[in-house]
Amino acid sequence: EATVTEADATSPAVMSDAAMIAWIGAHFEPWPGATGNGLDPNSLRTRCGGDDEACGLWHKAGEQDRTDVCEYLKSKGLLDLIDLRDSEEWAPLHYALDYGKEEAA
Repeated sequence: EATVTEADATSPAVMSDAAMIAWIGAHFEPWPGATGNGLDPNSLRTRCGGDDEACGLWHKAGEQDRTDVCEYLKSKGLLDLIDLRDSEEWAPLHYALDYGKEEAA
């Protein structure tokens, strides 16, 4: 069985569940629903920011110019969360612009 790493998750196309799990593992503490053969959209929804989250999935994708992660989150029906603010009141767009990531912005 091949091991998927974060490096495998750099395609501009929508990434696989395994590549998304690898990317999540590289940047976030694991949580229920972030392991196995798939990712539950409701589990992803809890990690998209807002409330007490310092930085959610959309925020980190913007910071890193990861359009593939953005496409993955959109494919899971999470586009409605793209404007959530973190604990500093920053939306994912702020992260993308602050880090000079035009593609993600």
